[in-house]
Amino acid sequence: MGTRGTGSLPDCGQGEDSLADLEKQLRLILDLENFSKNTGLSVSKLTPLFTQALSPAELEDPRRKFVLLIWAFIANLAGSSADADCRARSRQVLDEEPTIRLITNTLSQLGFGDYEAWKACQAVRWMVINTAWMSDIQLLEPAALFEKWLQDEQLRDYIEVNEYNQVLWFNQEKFESMLWYMRVASVIWYASKPEVTTVELLEKNILAETIFSRLQVGLTASEYQLGKLLAAIS
Repeated sequence: MGTRGTGSLPDCGQGEDSLADLEKQLRLILDLENFSKNTGLSVSKLTPLFTQALSPAELEDPRRKFVLLIWAFIANLAGSSADADCRARSRQVLDEEPTIRLITNTLSQLGFGDYEAWKACQAVRWMVINTAWMSDIQLLEPAALFEKWLQDEQLRDYIEVNEYNQVLWFNQEKFESMLWYMRVASVIWYASKPEVTTVELLEKNILAETIFSRLQVGLTASEYQLGKLLAAIS
């Protein structure tokens, strides 16, 4: 896990778009309990799984917000997180050892254990790249989307994919945690785009509900085997 150069990537300037995206993302994260109010959606129109993700029980641990806040800052570090090249540049900075140490040390000071801080840093790294998919959700199938996520080594490590007796296994708890961060961060990313209307946010969130419902069904059927999970959602 060495330091990578960033010279081959385009220069993403820190413009007004980047600051506007970051500000809206931060406001949504800091007040997740009132997400529906802050995005113009009525509580009755929030989908069941997303409503559950924002329930008091799920938001009881403030460390989840810390992780989301770090993600928002890093995702907009090289420029607007709405731009794929800027996200790639931000991820390269994040993959460098000094940045990893800074984040894990900061999380440790916020009450994370060493293992928790490392896993949270992994989550931030894969979220920077993998949460910008809701704009095209109508074209996506659950299996294809999940397989794309699995191409990121940090996400695979986060859910602890490992081989035993020629079978790929994963960690149930970390898979469920991945689904939570992926769902919440992806919606926040999409909701922060200035051109997105309340109707579009509602429609995309309904489509996302189908994808995450399939992933939950796949988890139940998987016996924590990656192959069975993929078969169940295909």
